[in-house]
Amino acid sequence: MSQITFRGAFVRYADLRFSEAGVFCRLHFTADITDPVIEAMDWEPIPDCIESPAKLSGELVGESLVLRPNGKELADQEIQTECSSVEAFEAVKTENPKTKAIHTELRFRVLVRSRGAIALVENYLRKVGQKPGQLKIGYAEQGTLPLEAEQIPPISAEQQAEVAVKTRKK
Repeated sequence: MSQITFRGAFVRYADLRFSEAGVFCRLHFTADITDPVIEAMDWEPIPDCIESPAKLSGELVGESLVLRPNGKELADQEIQTECSSVEAFEAVKTENPKTKAIHTELRFRVLVRSRGAIALVENYLRKVGQKPGQLKIGYAEQGTLPLEAEQIPPISAEQQAEVAVKTRKK
């Protein structure tokens, strides 16, 4: 299992959904855009002149999520749960209302199907709010099938003629 760490992460909002596959929760996160994340996601460096929001490629097949708030006084509020995917990455420009400084942040969604996950997030938001923390996502590396497994063995000329004769008889 590989791991990626998002710094300055907080939950913007969460929503609970129901589908044919069952109940799931979408956690909408904001985090800092850091060089380790850019490298892990195989993105080009994100320029300051981007159009906002800028969709970024990539999706992770998630396995685990750990959200730990910054600061020792909030360390006991850490939440851990399973997650199934991390998706919909966007670079978004925001303006600090106090300083008027422009900042580019990373936004994305994490899909969680664990029973009780929404309650964990609700409790976290009540106690921590949107203070930044560290989000660690454990994810499975996506493999590809070897080319041989995807190919159909060739059919000889005799087999092709046999199939043609059987098809004409029907």
